[in-house]
Amino acid sequence: MIPSEVPQYPFQMVGSDLLHWNGQDFVVVVDYYSRYWDVEKLYKTDADTVIKKIKHIFSRMGIPEIFRSDNGPQYSSMKFKKFSEEWGFQHVTSSPVYPKSNGLAEKSVQTVKSLMEKARQDNRDPYLAMLEFRNTPVDNYKSPAELACGRQLRSIIPVNKSCLKVKETDNDDFKGRRVKEKEKQSQYYNIHTKVLKELQAKENCRMYKDGKWNPANIVRKCQEPRSYIVETEDGKTYRRNRCDIMKIEDHTIEISDDESTDDNADCEILNQNEADQNNEENGYEQTIMGGDVFKSNDILNDRMEDKEIQTRSGRMIRKPERFKDYDTL
Repeated sequence: MIPSEVPQYPFQMVGSDLLHWNGQDFVVVVDYYSRYWDVEKLYKTDADTVIKKIKHIFSRMGIPEIFRSDNGPQYSSMKFKKFSEEWGFQHVTSSPVYPKSNGLAEKSVQTVKSLMEKARQDNRDPYLAMLEFRNTPVDNYKSPAELACGRQLRSIIPVNKSCLKVKETDNDDFKGRRVKEKEKQSQYYNIHTKVLKELQAKENCRMYKDGKWNPANIVRKCQEPRSYIVETEDGKTYRRNRCDIMKIEDHTIEISDDESTDDNADCEILNQNEADQNNEENGYEQTIMGGDVFKSNDILNDRMEDKEIQTRSGRMIRKPERFKDYDTL
């Protein structure tokens, strides 16, 4: 597990993802420093509408330095690339079909959907639920509102006015807490995982797509960690995470003397054909059972009359009790 770095200030690095709930679409933007997220309703899911709503959020919270998202058509469009260049932020995308790379945004989407669904079931205002969630402390420290805005947000729940005043956050203490938390998460996550070897260009591999491992070749490694450009047999290129790529080990045999090898192979084939022919003339069949080879038909039946049979490997075969003859009165 590669944990993300702790930003130096609020809204320095944000993540984003789209949300579909109850027939409606939303865009979610979450801050990696404070975990403060904002939601905007979408009337269309095209790139222009998504960019417009993100601009609304940036106008309230500021323009981040790094913007992380998946490879959805809205985020991977040329319009969004132009938007990132004009507004001066770096756009980093996660590996396709690997949502774990954009984990905080995915988790925030689940949180927003859960809040709205519970508010709908209780016939409550979902925006009040979002407000109270932003005032809830995270990791026994401060709430997202306190980390992002420097104070709690006033809600319908009575609170002391001193909590509504701006208070400075000890940045060193906060970063130390967050780093320890990420290290603990990585420690538990890595218990049942292993580190996959890095792949090199032109290596043979298999790429997981549509439920199958398809043959492919490594083109190059991307700047993003554990991300590669892969080319399939039909000439198409894909970007995939290392978890979706299986390395193929090359098993080649070097032959020093081709003629002698061919002669030996021919001799082995002739000897095998002669042995098969002799077995057919004698009425034998070769049967593989548990890794041992036995002769069947008459000889095997004669041997099965005994109580125990010892194979060449030393394993004892006992005749089942149900094959014994019993006297009846």
